[in-house]
Amino acid sequence: MENSTPKCVSCNESIALTPEEINIKFQTLKSNFWNINNENKLNRNFVCKNWVSAVKFINDITPIVESINHHPDIQLTNYKYNNIYTFM
Repeated sequence: MENSTPKCVSCNESIALTPEEINIKFQTLKSNFWNINNENKLNRNFVCKNWVSAVKFINDITPIVESINHHPDIQLTNYKYNNIYTFM
């Protein structure tokens, strides 16, 4: 069965923001924790205490990303580092 929930605008690469628009929006975040990577994706690295807390972190954000239908790429590395990448 195909998911009928519309894809969020930000996840649609064909209408993603331009690099200039990303920089403007990024400035409004006023955050030292988020960065823009070389693919023009917003990214942040979270350091957890251990493997269990890293997996719990992913499970904790799942209801939030599901509710807004905006699914980031999550990379769990070295047992405790969660790297999150998403379109703005």
